[in-house]
Amino acid sequence: MSESNCDHDIDLEKLVRGQYEAENRPSENEVGGRVPDFGYNVLNREGLLYEPIVDREHLSSGGEKPNWPNDADFAVCLTHDVDEVSLYSARQEVRNTVSKIRHRRSTGQAMKDLIKGGMRTIRKTRKRQDPIHCYERWLEAEEKVDAKSTFFFMPEQTNKPHETDSDYRFSDTVIFDGEQYTVAEMIREIDARGWEIGLHPTWNTYDDVEELKFQKGQLEDVVGHKIVSVRQHYLHYDVTKTPRVHAKAGFKYDSTLGFNDNIGFRFGTSYPWNIYDLENNEKLQILEIPLIIQDGAMLRSNRGLRLNEELAYDYMLRLIENVREVGGVLTLLWHPSYIHKEPWWRLFSKTLNYLSEQDIWIGSLQDIGSKWSNKTPLRNIP
Repeated sequence: MSESNCDHDIDLEKLVRGQYEAENRPSENEVGGRVPDFGYNVLNREGLLYEPIVDREHLSSGGEKPNWPNDADFAVCLTHDVDEVSLYSARQEVRNTVSKIRHRRSTGQAMKDLIKGGMRTIRKTRKRQDPIHCYERWLEAEEKVDAKSTFFFMPEQTNKPHETDSDYRFSDTVIFDGEQYTVAEMIREIDARGWEIGLHPTWNTYDDVEELKFQKGQLEDVVGHKIVSVRQHYLHYDVTKTPRVHAKAGFKYDSTLGFNDNIGFRFGTSYPWNIYDLENNEKLQILEIPLIIQDGAMLRSNRGLRLNEELAYDYMLRLIENVREVGGVLTLLWHPSYIHKEPWWRLFSKTLNYLSEQDIWIGSLQDIGSKWSNKTPLRNIP
């Protein structure tokens, strides 16, 4: 790929293949067991994190913009990671507490967790109505703008437990559309209405194909058909291992490659592309639809950008405009478990309303992937 007219020394082929990330990725021990984030990204160091430099170089070299249905200027991919299904569930709180105790090395700390967990359980179960038991609000808001999204649900079982694992089960109950559903029934209902169900696998699946298949199978048993889309929980992903694991597990689309603590273009592009297997030096049949904007990265008060609602919207408008210029895909992630936080819901609603007034095409991960031509704009990257 030509580098003409570019004010940087970044090799774009190396960038999209994931070689920069592989070279700069620290061990998890070095970052305290967390996922390495934007600080290790080569584009951040060059001040280019919010710029789709790969897409711009493609266009400046004579490439064409992607073609979207109805000749839309760009595409929007809506997604939701379902990390929790209830805030006031005694059963889930007990599981969560047991999980924390299991991962504590100190007996004293384990006892403190047990006491705190018991107090949380009593306090939460006194609540009459769970504030996140209104999943239909997401569907209603999206239906108003003729859109459907992908809901990434977690499995209920894992053979390799981790402290970040989900604490809900498919048999747990929620309120959906004013009626009591099990989580499994709600998943099937969302699927039946035309929204996509994807897998949000646990921490220890990123390099384990058998565990990933096990978790994929659980969700497939619930919906009664194949699951084709995936996003790793906590975005726990190793570019040297995870692409190959996803391919062997039978996924078609991934949308993990974004940030937990920032927004922007992790690989310098808003265009979907076939992810690369660095070990075997080949493209895979996994189409990466990069994550561009995550709610928590902007709005959390204890990490990330720590923005207020107004400033977060300004950041988003800049990225929306950049995606529009290159005709790419704006992938948004909003967590259903934060719907009770009014600034988070207002920002989602305001953004959705703004986007609905633009010349766009909106879809789920599978929708975007199925419309994407095999002759991608990144065709010059081997």
